[in-house]
Amino acid sequence: MLTDTDLNQVLEQGFLRLSMLGPSQIPLWEVSPSVLHQHISREIEQSILPVSDASGSWGCYHLPDIYVRLPDTSLVRPDIAIFCDPIPCQTTAYAAVPAAVIEIISPGYQAKDDLLALTYLANGVRDVLLVNPETGTFTHHRPGQSISTQPLPQRLTLTCGCQVTLSA
Repeated sequence: MLTDTDLNQVLEQGFLRLSMLGPSQIPLWEVSPSVLHQHISREIEQSILPVSDASGSWGCYHLPDIYVRLPDTSLVRPDIAIFCDPIPCQTTAYAAVPAAVIEIISPGYQAKDDLLALTYLANGVRDVLLVNPETGTFTHHRPGQSISTQPLPQRLTLTCGCQVTLSA
């Protein structure tokens, strides 16, 4: 629970993340992630590699914590976004649909991440992974398929031809 002092510090030091969902730009606020959250995110990001026998010219370009503008005008900030093409260096939100998104669920933010998963899928993201360190599980969302919940750790091959290791 945030105390008044904690809340003042969060506001003064800019420890907030903001997403704006859909054409009506519904705001979703959250406090910046904890050290544990960032550690897990970094470990997962460092594990992302192209599948060695994958044919085609797709790449596994990924960045953590970047603003992405989705086709429905949602402004989101995935923990890890994976793209097939190189990501341009720019100072504005990247207007593109990630091939995959990985979100690490912080305590108290399950509902926010579930809502984001629906937004990602509605905008064409092919793999959405919600990693829950508290339960030691992750859920895998894919368009037109049942949601799959599995134990951590796992090594997965994503639709885009990237492999990722989800750590506990």
